[in-house]
Amino acid sequence: DDLRTLERELLVDISRTLQVRLGVGIGEKRGSATGVDPVAYEYYLRGLSYWTNRRGNAERFGALAAFERASVIDPAFANAWAAIGVVGAHSAGSPLAMDRVAFVARTEQAFATALSLEPNNLMAHQGLAVWHSSQNIDLDAARTHLQAAQSAAANSLDTHYAAFFHYSLIGDVQRALYH
Repeated sequence: DDLRTLERELLVDISRTLQVRLGVGIGEKRGSATGVDPVAYEYYLRGLSYWTNRRGNAERFGALAAFERASVIDPAFANAWAAIGVVGAHSAGSPLAMDRVAFVARTEQAFATALSLEPNNLMAHQGLAVWHSSQNIDLDAARTHLQAAQSAAANSLDTHYAAFFHYSLIGDVQRALYH
């Protein structure tokens, strides 16, 4: 039984890694490597793997560290910055947010940097829709970013998640269930 469990876990890990590298399934949000430092991109992919497989705070911290490392290596890598923001948008109740002021500043700066580098960055708009719906309550901004995400990738899983999250928080159950 232990051998079969280990074998199954290895197959799942290999499958997830391949999905991230190929940009399918859980890896659909991996971003393009065009013009990105290959080492930064490798850290970004590592961060996506941690983020996708998070079961607790260790993976959350691992994802953030990998995304931050990618942004240091290649400061022009918009998706690395957007990913830092996404971690923040989904981590308000975690130990990452213990210093609330620094947490908010880091999250907002990461999103701002991503959008300054790439104004139509899908991941940043998806993350900002969640951020403004739940943490920095600004429903007009949330709606603006949600619309940008829907225009860019209406069928993306993360766009549907952001829409569900936003509509459920504002009490629009019908639209939330649609997504």
